[in-house]
Amino acid sequence: MKKKNIENKVLVKCSHGYDVACLFCGFGQDEKGNRIYHANYNPEQIIIGIDPDLEKSGVAVKWVDALSLNNLTFVELKDLIERDQSIIKKVVVEAGWLNEKANFHNRPNQSKTAGERIAKNVGENHAVGKLIVQLIESMGIPVQQLKPIRSKLTSKDFNRITGWNKSSNQEQRDAAMLIWGM
Repeated sequence: MKKKNIENKVLVKCSHGYDVACLFCGFGQDEKGNRIYHANYNPEQIIIGIDPDLEKSGVAVKWVDALSLNNLTFVELKDLIERDQSIIKKVVVEAGWLNEKANFHNRPNQSKTAGERIAKNVGENHAVGKLIVQLIESMGIPVQQLKPIRSKLTSKDFNRITGWNKSSNQEQRDAAMLIWGM
């Protein structure tokens, strides 16, 4: 990586292979296409939070003083972890399967079909989460499985807590809250 100090910032040419917003250096680019990092950027402090989903999992990447939020397919997530496993300190996965009662598909005023669909979706997401944990463990990366929190954060509350000033969806916020404060 090419580095150049400019007024308390370090300009680093991205080596992760992303064309637009890299998961690890999503601060933008200078006029020459170089990614901009804070001077105290430390790749040894990267922690990844994952809210598993069959289609696209919510993925949060946190390092010393920055946060990046994304939605990735299983294959995109696998590629990310394989490519950058040497700089990942820890991965935290939301593990809904650790709850005693994992799905609530028999609610009043809910059709049997709707309940069955919810149960199917919950089961699929749990399976994806378990596969993600197996994948990460097979690479020798420390992985922590955490039960989901009961309440969800609104975008406004999430922005207030984290200082995030961009849009986010529920999966991204859940992934970020898994690793916030670590």
